[in-house]
Amino acid sequence: MKNLTFLIFAFLTMGVNAQRLFTNSSGGNGAAGITFNLRSNTSIILDTIWNPFYGTVGTNTNVQIWYSTNKVSGPPNISSPNWTLLQSGTTQILNAGLTGNLQQSGIPITTGLIIPAGAEYGFYVGVTAGSTGNSVYTTYNASLSDTFLNNDIKITSGPNTGYGGSVPSPLNSPRQFCGGVSYHSATGTDVGVAGLISPISPFVGGASVPVTLVFRSGGTNTLTSASLGYQLDNGSVQTHAWSGSLSTGGLDTFTFLPNIVLPNTGFHILKVWATNANGSMPDI
Repeated sequence: MKNLTFLIFAFLTMGVNAQRLFTNSSGGNGAAGITFNLRSNTSIILDTIWNPFYGTVGTNTNVQIWYSTNKVSGPPNISSPNWTLLQSGTTQILNAGLTGNLQQSGIPITTGLIIPAGAEYGFYVGVTAGSTGNSVYTTYNASLSDTFLNNDIKITSGPNTGYGGSVPSPLNSPRQFCGGVSYHSATGTDVGVAGLISPISPFVGGASVPVTLVFRSGGTNTLTSASLGYQLDNGSVQTHAWSGSLSTGGLDTFTFLPNIVLPNTGFHILKVWATNANGSMPDI
């Protein structure tokens, strides 16, 4: 069997104002998923939730993100109508254990989620029922901080906010979220990659496949033009000038021509991006 590995960089966070905040919790415990609260001091669009998953490294697992427009303030019942399934999909398990240098898996919010200034939302991130692996989290104690913040947002996870376990009733507490979030300001004009449709695993050496990406308008202004591109290893950069009309959170799909031929063996890097929103400076 041919050994072919791809590392794919899809620039999922949006624009020059893209920001991240992580809790930097150390792990040590885990179960299916974990809750946390996110408060925004200014209106933001949530792009990605990051979370460490453990199990058999390199295997894919099914994941889910739920949110509520009310903060977590006691044992949650994660089900409609009070909670909404925000995102589901697959991600790769990157950790064999519960401690050490925890590797974060990013789960892009393909539609974007606007959190108004002053709002505090509750979130749950974890593996879906029956899927392999689990989330890493921390068992909270009084020596730990339960609040992590910057000028824009605040993450809270600990007593009465951090509950570990499975949907709909994670009851292990107090627990602490070990991940983070990527976001950008919900003002102006912005664009970014929301996902990659092709190529995806399993990769077959020598196969001719398209490069197909999904991109999203991430600002309050209507997106009317953008530059889309990709690069395989150190090869030539392929670009396309897109034009159209996408309102906030709007998605579109584009396939580059011609197809690429996957190398037969080895380790390779594919970068894809969406930038230059409405003629702005490139933001990758």
